[in-house]
Amino acid sequence: MCEKGRFFVMLNTQSGGFIPLMRCTNIATNEAEFATFDNHDDAREGALESVLGEKFGFEVFEMVAGKKMIKSLLDIIEAQKEYIDALPDEVVAKLPAMPGFDHDWADEVIYAAKQTLKL
Repeated sequence: MCEKGRFFVMLNTQSGGFIPLMRCTNIATNEAEFATFDNHDDAREGALESVLGEKFGFEVFEMVAGKKMIKSLLDIIEAQKEYIDALPDEVVAKLPAMPGFDHDWADEVIYAAKQTLKL
């Protein structure tokens, strides 16, 4: 595994969602970072070594978008999330559930994007 690799893995979850494959950097504090790989085969092997990858499947991606584009998309996502979080409870109570949106999933994607920008 290479910290500055161009390949990464999105793992399927049991509930049908996706999460990025993370690499533990400090077992004592449970710190992790976005796992990247030098090549497709190493990324595939890393995915198969994880429980989710082995049991529910995965997809290997190559990072081709520049950091500027990732930063722009991250800004948009964070602004949308801030708007959603700022809605008053009485307004939210009147709205139907937002299909396909999971707050924890959004936080994980934002975290993974920020880790990608650090590469």
